[in-house]
Amino acid sequence: MSTQHKVLMVDDEPNVLSGFKRMLGMNLNLVTAEGGQAGLEAIRTQGPFAVIITDMRMPGMDGVAFLKAAHKVSRRSIAVMLTGNADQQTAINAINEGQIYRFLNKPCSSEQIELVIQDCIRQYELEEAEHVLLRDTVAGSIKILTQIVSLADPRFAQTNEAVRVDAMRIAKHLGVASDWRLSIASTLCMIGSAVVDSGAHLETISDETLDRHAHLGAKLLQHIPKLGVVSEIIARQREIHQLPADISFAELHVYNDSAIRLATYCSILRMAVDFRKAVIISNYDRRAAFTGTIERSQIHDRRIIDACRKASQEAELEHDSADGTAMRLPIAKLEPGMCVTEDVMTKDGKPLLVSGSVLTSVVIAKLRELQLTKLCSGEIAVVVPIIEQRQDAA
Repeated sequence: MSTQHKVLMVDDEPNVLSGFKRMLGMNLNLVTAEGGQAGLEAIRTQGPFAVIITDMRMPGMDGVAFLKAAHKVSRRSIAVMLTGNADQQTAINAINEGQIYRFLNKPCSSEQIELVIQDCIRQYELEEAEHVLLRDTVAGSIKILTQIVSLADPRFAQTNEAVRVDAMRIAKHLGVASDWRLSIASTLCMIGSAVVDSGAHLETISDETLDRHAHLGAKLLQHIPKLGVVSEIIARQREIHQLPADISFAELHVYNDSAIRLATYCSILRMAVDFRKAVIISNYDRRAAFTGTIERSQIHDRRIIDACRKASQEAELEHDSADGTAMRLPIAKLEPGMCVTEDVMTKDGKPLLVSGSVLTSVVIAKLRELQLTKLCSGEIAVVVPIIEQRQDAA
């Protein structure tokens, strides 16, 4: 059996833990904890764990309560419940509330537990592989897609990127845990507008049109595997959602009610789009956009308005502390991460990049291709990040 993955076993009886440690410790990377609180501490200090095994009947914090708390900080761990109580309701509670994968009755032999752990580790590896696929392959493909769109409509692409950054900042200030579905939805939330109204600008598009574009963008994604939820977030981003007063944004990822999570993500996206529209109308004055439009809004949840205020302040601080050297460089010397400080046009007047765009490998490749075909030439005004300058100096 592979020993690279850690396994956590929690029980309130030290003798039971010692016995399992003695019987399984040679084949497993096994960590034991006496009771639920000690188990949570082990997760925080010694995790991540591929498998978490717990007894059901423990004083203070039973197995269901422990697994429910453990899932908040170790979401991808595979959970197993051990109990001497064969009560059906206990099993139902463990499965529904503890996100449990297997349920075993005591007494249970070490051989049986070892077989279950092997099965759990295989399940963990499958889920981890899927997670990596979603994070790296899908996210990477979407990144390339957005970069290609940016070449077709650079101003709209820059607006979409600003919306994405603001949405993730708002989520952070709400306390929402990182979720790839929200990240991808914010990346693609305006793809419908880019497809339909290429050449149009956000400040000229009505709310009704944005809603129509949102549904179009969702249709473009709904048949892509694993992006069903992302498609629904995008489709419903312009709806007005009533969020519960007692909602814990930090615990959205473990809510049984997915509708609350969806409503929160949609509300974040609508705020990010509305704020960006206000910023453009306010001649890119974020403070004026917030106080003049967003702060007075009767549509948005006050908690999301407050998170938007904090996100705007964070952006201003980052802008003030931005460091780098402005220069003009030939296209051959451009590098990803440099920021364009002037609009870039083709020789026949077609816009390629707008001031403020961050160069990517795809964009640079396009500029070099246009230079070869003599449609683009000369130097590009950019800001070279200070970190890159230090690396060159080293």
